[in-house]
Amino acid sequence: MNENIERDTQFAGFAKLLFDELPEQNSDFHPNWEEETMKVIARRAYDLAVYVIHMHTAIERPGMVFTPADILREMPDMTALPEERKRNERA
Repeated sequence: MNENIERDTQFAGFAKLLFDELPEQNSDFHPNWEEETMKVIARRAYDLAVYVIHMHTAIERPGMVFTPADILREMPDMTALPEERKRNERA
């Protein structure tokens, strides 16, 4: 698959989760919009990194070496927030 297409589509579900969580750009409701937006993106980037590490470990097979491209091809989209985040939001 073309790398640009993969970059646009591989984690489209994650992008939707992130987009839905971003605060609206309205200074009346969010005077610190830029700071809040960067915090959401940083947290979700961390969550995605943890997800990728976890999934990479899950697809490893003894004696086999995978290239980054192999790993990305096998990596499912992140379409749900991490469970601990969901629990914290309900509390």
